Amino acid sequence: MRGVFGPDDTLSTRLSALLLVSAVCVLLTGLLIGGVAAGAVGPGLLDRGSDSTDGFPQENPADLQSERDLSAFERQLAQRIQGQVESGAINLSQGQYGDVRERLESSEYGELLDSYRSVSEETGNSERAQNVTAFRRALANYTGLADRYSRTYSTYRLAEMSRDLRLGESRAWPIRNDDVTRSIARRLERIETGLETNASRVAETAQVLDGDAQFDFASTARAVQASFSNISARQADVRAAVFVQTNLALDVPSTNVSFRNPLVVSGRLGMENGTAVANRPIRFEVGNQTILTRTDSGGAFSFEYRPVTLPADTERLSIRYVPDEMDPYLDANETVDVSVESVDPTVDVSVVSEPTVAVSPSPTSVGYNDTVETFGRVSVDGDGVSGAPVFVSLGGKLLGSATTQSDGTFQFNASLPADIQPGNRSLQTRLALQDRAIASASGSTTIRVRERSTALSLSSTVLEDRTARVTGHLTSEDGRPISNQTITITAGGQTVATVSTGAGGRINTTVLVPAEAVSGERADLVASFDGRGLNLGSSEAETTVTISDAGLPLWLLGGGLLVITVAGVGIGGFVWRRSRSDSGEREATPDVAADDAVTETALDSEVDPGTLLSGARNHLPGEPELAVRLAYAAVRVSLDGPQDGTHWEFYRACTAEADDSEFASALRTVTEGYERTTYAGDSISESAAERIVSATESMVEN
Repeated sequence: MRGVFGPDDTLSTRLSALLLVSAVCVLLTGLLIGGVAAGAVGPGLLDRGSDSTDGFPQENPADLQSERDLSAFERQLAQRIQGQVESGAINLSQGQYGDVRERLESSEYGELLDSYRSVSEETGNSERAQNVTAFRRALANYTGLADRYSRTYSTYRLAEMSRDLRLGESRAWPIRNDDVTRSIARRLERIETGLETNASRVAETAQVLDGDAQFDFASTARAVQASFSNISARQADVRAAVFVQTNLALDVPSTNVSFRNPLVVSGRLGMENGTAVANRPIRFEVGNQTILTRTDSGGAFSFEYRPVTLPADTERLSIRYVPDEMDPYLDANETVDVSVESVDPTVDVSVVSEPTVAVSPSPTSVGYNDTVETFGRVSVDGDGVSGAPVFVSLGGKLLGSATTQSDGTFQFNASLPADIQPGNRSLQTRLALQDRAIASASGSTTIRVRERSTALSLSSTVLEDRTARVTGHLTSEDGRPISNQTITITAGGQTVATVSTGAGGRINTTVLVPAEAVSGERADLVASFDGRGLNLGSSEAETTVTISDAGLPLWLLGGGLLVITVAGVGIGGFVWRRSRSDSGEREATPDVAADDAVTETALDSEVDPGTLLSGARNHLPGEPELAVRLAYAAVRVSLDGPQDGTHWEFYRACTAEADDSEFASALRTVTEGYERTTYAGDSISESAAERIVSATESMVEN
């Protein structure tokens, strides 16, 4: 190494010349790459296809300088979006639903929308871009469900025409063809409900854009309505062939309802021809509760409904008969007038740190990662309240939530997180309801949080010159790994790295040792964990690395060339940066909204982030708190974090190694909104909820 990078003047001159030539070559290469990138992302989008308007020249994004130029480019993008949608409407009228959805979800269409959103923000038309995005979401939802209906209907026809087909036997009874046919027909009913909802959304969004100089989706909305009319007529035939219409007659003596004064409902369930639905178990949906009862020989039934989360301002209450999957009956629905009285419940709570330890008057003592078991009961005048959401917090930090059982009891287990400081802390359970039949209430007890000592190990390996690989492990005194904690590494008093412990409490990073920290051929590296503000003790570890004396390190040469390359790419790519936002919104894959009658849970076996985000968008008008919770659920499903951790543990895990301040800011916005609406029980404005849902959409990929 000394022979090459030593003090020899001739070699130094040659090396300088070599570096200069290399830098020029790399710079030119960077400019070339940047120009290619600009061409690929800019004009390439506009040159594909033949959707441009006659007489309207194509603009190169590199030439866009003024607001006027941006407006022209915006119109170009709008015309291409319009062309994509209109060509898809032709496929829709021909029943080629899969082709339409594929077009809407194509990378080309996604790039068009991304570019349009970026430009519309520059020209002050961001609301229009949001409406176009909403139209795409509703249309994609509709086409996806229409395609699903078409495939399911084919299965239904096969089952219907194969009456003599032996389908097999279960352990208890033969699997009858009629049972299979009804099950498929019931699935078609649910899909049709979702189709109706999304067809209405397509029409509503197209109406919002009606008369807009850039967009006219009226023909597409008409194609959707025609498609739905055909499907609805087909489903009417299925309904008539498979199911029997039912009639529901109700008798409600008193419409004043509260948890103390339940709604007493009696009535009769019969078929359209007057025959009773006799001697069978039946199910009703009342508010958000499911109530099971039974008819007698004349179809008569009765039950009581105790409201818990029913809004206090409810005036009309829906009572819906829900047939089982294999039943030959259709559902029936009636509404009754009600006046809801809110009552104050009582919350009793106790805490155990270990399953075998009973509660005593003195504070229970727990340390980091100990299991805290919380038991309690929610009651009104001694009667247990079932189905009530209870949130558990310790020292002001939300640990999680539980739902009360039929007798009003609940149990919640959580590991003690690190960010609750030592000392006597209040463990609080809160029934965070607002303007509901059951009022908000809380209960608390005291728990002692103790500091747990930590141990930090450290080792190092020299890679090259003053570059070293540093590994280590942070554990508690009893050997439990501690994750998501910050470790600072110093050399000669200078901080050379700040890293976060991973899943096993481990750290693994590369550091550059400062020249002034080297003594002879050795340097000491110190890793420190600062436990202040946590229930973990501070700890340190030290390792020594052997440094070989070198002239110009290889990393400097490579790093210098890399900087020049990046500069070249940056200059070449500058021409298209305005047409493409660096932090462009990543739109969630459209799917059925969470509040639709047909949801992913009902149709498939899993819920994806797109379903939750669509539900969040659905609930923004009128139910912003629920929209925020659905958005946060989409974050938990989509991001790779500890699913059993608290919301702040999840935040820290997801941002620990992320080098993206915008991502961290968006995740903090969503996390704070979730904490505010769930634990604090605060109301939130629709505009604030909109910001939180938008922040979620910028992070979540489907």
